[in-house]
Amino acid sequence: MIPKLLLYLINNIFLKYVKIYLLKGGILLKTTEFTILFKTLRANNNVTLRALGDAIGLSAPYLHDLENGNRTPNEKLVESLITFYNLDENGKRTMYDAVAKSTNSLPFDVIRFLKNDPEGLSQVIEIMNQSNSRKEGR
Repeated sequence: MIPKLLLYLINNIFLKYVKIYLLKGGILLKTTEFTILFKTLRANNNVTLRALGDAIGLSAPYLHDLENGNRTPNEKLVESLITFYNLDENGKRTMYDAVAKSTNSLPFDVIRFLKNDPEGLSQVIEIMNQSNSRKEGR
Protein backbone atom coordinates (compact mmCIF):
# COMPACT_ATOMS: atom_id res chain seq x y z
CA MET A 1 0.00 0.00 0.00
CA ILE A 2 1.30 3.46 -0.89
CA PRO A 3 1.70 5.81 2.10
CA LYS A 4 -0.68 8.79 2.11
CA LEU A 5 2.21 11.27 2.13
CA LEU A 6 3.67 9.76 -1.04
CA LEU A 7 0.27 9.88 -2.76
CA TYR A 8 -0.10 13.50 -1.70
CA LEU A 9 3.33 14.39 -3.09
CA ILE A 10 2.63 12.64 -6.39
CA ASN A 11 -0.81 14.19 -6.84
CA ASN A 12 -0.09 17.69 -5.60
CA ILE A 13 3.50 18.37 -6.50
CA PHE A 14 4.79 16.07 -9.22
CA LEU A 15 1.65 16.16 -11.38
CA LYS A 16 1.45 19.95 -11.07
CA TYR A 17 4.99 20.28 -12.42
CA VAL A 18 4.23 17.88 -15.26
CA LYS A 19 1.11 19.90 -16.15
CA ILE A 20 3.05 23.18 -16.01
CA TYR A 21 5.81 21.66 -18.16
CA LEU A 22 3.27 20.52 -20.74
CA LEU A 23 1.49 23.87 -20.71
CA LYS A 24 4.80 25.62 -21.40
CA GLY A 25 5.28 23.47 -24.51
CA GLY A 26 7.34 20.67 -23.03
CA ILE A 27 6.96 17.20 -24.47
CA LEU A 28 7.07 14.00 -22.48
CA LEU A 29 8.45 11.31 -24.75
CA LYS A 30 7.39 7.68 -24.65
CA THR A 31 10.32 5.76 -26.05
CA THR A 32 9.53 2.34 -27.50
CA GLU A 33 11.30 0.07 -29.95
CA PHE A 34 9.05 1.44 -32.68
CA THR A 35 9.80 5.11 -31.88
CA ILE A 36 13.53 4.38 -31.91
CA LEU A 37 13.27 2.56 -35.25
CA PHE A 38 11.07 5.30 -36.70
CA LYS A 39 13.54 8.06 -35.70
CA THR A 40 16.54 6.02 -36.86
CA LEU A 41 15.05 5.36 -40.30
CA ARG A 42 14.20 9.05 -40.73
CA ALA A 43 17.63 10.21 -39.59
CA ASN A 44 19.56 7.67 -41.68
CA ASN A 45 17.61 8.67 -44.79
CA ASN A 46 17.62 12.44 -44.09
CA VAL A 47 13.83 12.61 -44.36
CA THR A 48 11.80 15.35 -42.70
CA LEU A 49 8.43 14.65 -41.13
CA ARG A 50 6.83 16.86 -43.76
CA ALA A 51 8.47 15.00 -46.65
CA LEU A 52 7.57 11.63 -45.16
CA GLY A 53 4.00 12.80 -44.53
CA ASP A 54 3.62 14.05 -48.08
CA ALA A 55 4.92 10.74 -49.44
CA ILE A 56 2.66 8.48 -47.38
CA GLY A 57 -0.37 10.75 -47.06
CA LEU A 58 -0.18 11.75 -43.40
CA SER A 59 0.35 15.09 -41.69
CA ALA A 60 3.66 16.05 -40.13
CA PRO A 61 2.01 16.65 -36.70
CA TYR A 62 0.51 13.14 -36.79
CA LEU A 63 3.92 11.65 -37.60
CA HIS A 64 5.50 13.78 -34.86
CA ASP A 65 3.06 12.30 -32.34
CA LEU A 66 3.80 8.84 -33.66
CA GLU A 67 7.55 9.39 -33.43
CA ASN A 68 7.21 10.54 -29.83
CA GLY A 69 5.05 7.63 -28.74
CA ASN A 70 1.82 9.60 -28.46
CA ARG A 71 0.09 7.56 -31.18
CA THR A 72 0.03 3.87 -31.97
CA PRO A 73 1.07 2.66 -35.44
CA ASN A 74 -1.52 0.72 -37.41
CA GLU A 75 -0.95 -1.86 -40.12
CA LYS A 76 -1.56 0.56 -43.01
CA LEU A 77 1.03 3.00 -41.65
CA VAL A 78 3.58 0.23 -41.11
CA GLU A 79 3.10 -1.03 -44.66
CA SER A 80 3.51 2.56 -45.95
CA LEU A 81 6.77 2.94 -44.03
CA ILE A 82 8.06 -0.41 -45.33
CA THR A 83 7.29 0.69 -48.89
CA PHE A 84 8.66 4.22 -48.46
CA TYR A 85 11.97 3.02 -47.01
CA ASN A 86 12.06 0.03 -49.40
CA LEU A 87 12.81 -2.35 -46.53
CA ASP A 88 14.02 -5.86 -47.32
CA GLU A 89 12.68 -8.96 -45.54
CA ASN A 90 14.96 -8.39 -42.56
CA GLY A 91 13.86 -4.75 -42.34
CA LYS A 92 10.20 -5.78 -42.53
CA ARG A 93 10.69 -8.32 -39.75
CA THR A 94 12.42 -5.69 -37.63
CA MET A 95 9.57 -3.23 -38.24
CA TYR A 96 6.85 -5.78 -37.43
CA ASP A 97 8.66 -6.90 -34.28
CA ALA A 98 9.25 -3.33 -33.10
CA VAL A 99 5.56 -2.49 -33.48
CA ALA A 100 4.52 -5.72 -31.74
CA LYS A 101 6.83 -5.10 -28.78
CA SER A 102 5.78 -1.46 -28.56
CA THR A 103 2.06 -2.26 -28.63
CA ASN A 104 2.31 -5.53 -26.68
CA SER A 105 0.62 -7.50 -29.46
CA LEU A 106 1.35 -10.03 -32.19
CA PRO A 107 3.12 -8.72 -35.31
CA PHE A 108 0.76 -7.65 -38.11
CA ASP A 109 2.12 -10.27 -40.51
CA VAL A 110 1.48 -13.05 -37.98
CA ILE A 111 -2.09 -11.82 -37.40
CA ARG A 112 -2.65 -11.68 -41.17
CA PHE A 113 -1.27 -15.22 -41.56
CA LEU A 114 -3.45 -16.61 -38.78
CA LYS A 115 -6.58 -14.96 -40.19
CA ASN A 116 -5.94 -16.68 -43.53
CA ASP A 117 -5.02 -20.07 -42.04
CA PRO A 118 -7.62 -21.43 -39.60
CA GLU A 119 -5.67 -24.68 -39.22
CA GLY A 120 -2.53 -22.73 -38.31
CA LEU A 121 -4.54 -20.75 -35.77
CA SER A 122 -5.83 -23.98 -34.23
CA GLN A 123 -2.25 -25.25 -33.94
CA VAL A 124 -1.10 -22.03 -32.27
CA ILE A 125 -3.96 -22.22 -29.76
CA GLU A 126 -3.12 -25.86 -29.04
CA ILE A 127 0.56 -25.01 -28.45
CA MET A 128 -0.40 -22.11 -26.16
CA ASN A 129 -2.73 -24.37 -24.17
CA GLN A 130 0.02 -27.00 -23.81
CA SER A 131 2.46 -24.32 -22.69
CA ASN A 132 -0.01 -22.98 -20.11
CA SER A 133 -0.69 -26.51 -18.84
CA ARG A 134 3.04 -27.07 -18.32
CA LYS A 135 3.40 -23.76 -16.47
CA GLU A 136 0.48 -24.60 -14.18
CA GLY A 137 1.96 -28.05 -13.48
CA ARG A 138 5.21 -26.60 -12.10
